[in-house]
Amino acid sequence: VVLNDTVASLLAAAGHTPQPARTLGLIVGTGHNLASYFDGAHVTKLSPRWSGPLAVNLESGNYHPPHLTTLDDALDSASGDAGRQRLEKAVSGYYLPQLFSHARPTRPPLADGRALLAVAGDAADPDAPLAQALLDRSADLVAAALAGVARFHEGADPITVLAEGGLFHSTPRYAARVAERLATLHPGAPVVLARAADANLVGAAV
Repeated sequence: VVLNDTVASLLAAAGHTPQPARTLGLIVGTGHNLASYFDGAHVTKLSPRWSGPLAVNLESGNYHPPHLTTLDDALDSASGDAGRQRLEKAVSGYYLPQLFSHARPTRPPLADGRALLAVAGDAADPDAPLAQALLDRSADLVAAALAGVARFHEGADPITVLAEGGLFHSTPRYAARVAERLATLHPGAPVVLARAADANLVGAAV
């Protein structure tokens, strides 16, 4: 390990904007996380305090969003870390197939996220709407998380999000849904979703 992958995405975003401090690093793949720059004066656990923008790994997957369902609770209880990573368990490629299996316990468990995508894309499968609903909810929750962080960046200049992860980029219309929901949830400064080849490598080099 050279560098946390979310912070690496944040640093790689610097090449996509003239204002590097107005950037976010986003991971939506096997797991989920966010990183961004914040005024160091607000990071109270640092001693002495940091002056100026500070890159912060938010570990946002550990946030416990409201309005989760009994399916989310069942998955959490069955996991090895009950009570932790509740947002990640609701949005990430590792957990979405497990959520699906909790909803359809009589069906053989899905092997991975690709299997969930296959169900969602099969119009003849009666469970396709459920699989698609789980993917859509994931995108909506990711958009909400981005909107929450974007509000810390005041001003009208664009905010750049460099997104990494197979779920985000390989799921049909996932990125588009995140962008649409984000425009509704954060009507202020425009938020631009960016992609870069080898972002983690570039960020680690930076």
